[in-house]
Amino acid sequence: LELQRKPSLIPAISYENSFTIDPDKIREVLAIDITNEEMTSLLERLDIKVEAIKEDGTSVLKLSIPSNRLDLKSWRDIPEEVARIWGYDKIPATIPPINASAPKPEKNFYYTEKIRSILCELGFSEVYTYSLTSAGEFHIEKSVASDKNYLRTDLTQGIARSLELNARNADLLGLDEIKIFEIGKVFPIEGERTSLAIGIKNVKKSKEKAKDKIKALRDALLKIVDADATILCTVDDSGGLISIAGKTIGMANNTEGIMELDLDALVETLPAPTSYDDLKLGKASMISYQKFSQYPFIVRDIAVFVPETISVDEVWGAIQKGINDSGAVELVARHSLFDTFKKDGKVSYAYRIVFQSMDKTLTDEEINKVMEKINGEVRGKSWEVR
Repeated sequence: LELQRKPSLIPAISYENSFTIDPDKIREVLAIDITNEEMTSLLERLDIKVEAIKEDGTSVLKLSIPSNRLDLKSWRDIPEEVARIWGYDKIPATIPPINASAPKPEKNFYYTEKIRSILCELGFSEVYTYSLTSAGEFHIEKSVASDKNYLRTDLTQGIARSLELNARNADLLGLDEIKIFEIGKVFPIEGERTSLAIGIKNVKKSKEKAKDKIKALRDALLKIVDADATILCTVDDSGGLISIAGKTIGMANNTEGIMELDLDALVETLPAPTSYDDLKLGKASMISYQKFSQYPFIVRDIAVFVPETISVDEVWGAIQKGINDSGAVELVARHSLFDTFKKDGKVSYAYRIVFQSMDKTLTDEEINKVMEKINGEVRGKSWEVR
């Protein structure tokens, strides 16, 4: 049986894409001394058609790319092809030049960090609230929860909830007022943008209302960043619209004690920074973290009436001994002296003690036993518990 071998059919190569390359750029990227002729020979081995032409008075190579090389789309894809055929072992290891000049400041980053630093120095804490809410302009197709199926349109609602939550825990935090801010993305119908929201809530009675504090902060912040802003005040002068160049960018006290503004629009009107020097960007400070309890806390107040000759340290020492004797040392999360007054040669020291367990929810009965020990220790010194 005689077998007849048929010649294999090799399809003709088609060329559907072409672009030009500057041989000098290829040599610069690879840091090798290769001639145009050698480069042409290497590329032709990859079925790339090469033609030397002039482009804007410069000698370049026009490459026609075979249709089976869809990965070659521009001159940036060519150095690797040349290097593979040339031989990686022939390419010397060189250190790229170092640009020692200072980086050009990025405007949005600069002013965001500047505002963040200003607020932190004023005693504000930064918070991060949920980007998903129960209402908004853009619905999430597959939401994680019924109250988180829209993209938020503002930061005010999240800040308001955070103020309320932190106010409930003010005794545990040891705060007389809550001061927070957030910088984050919002998604109104006009489109995505960066917003800044600042909130203040008085926990204890204060001569200055939260809305007045926000108004003062609004004026101070705009002055510090040197924004040419106009304020259209409300009838009661509690806040107002903030506008720049006739465009409204925010409002103070739309929700009492909260200010929110369009940070992108504000930054756009500010001058470009020349350096980062005034931001004092340095190494991050060492931060130590400690475990916190997930269980609710209980607050107890005790006022001890003593002769003026008795110091505040002696009073707390007696209270602390009562706590120690009751075995509740680990349950005291915080204590503070919140009131003092003198009368008829005596002094009243009022303490607030916050109890919290790391392991369970405390009961009133447990804490009442601790307070009985404290009262017994105080009365044992012939002091009066008020």
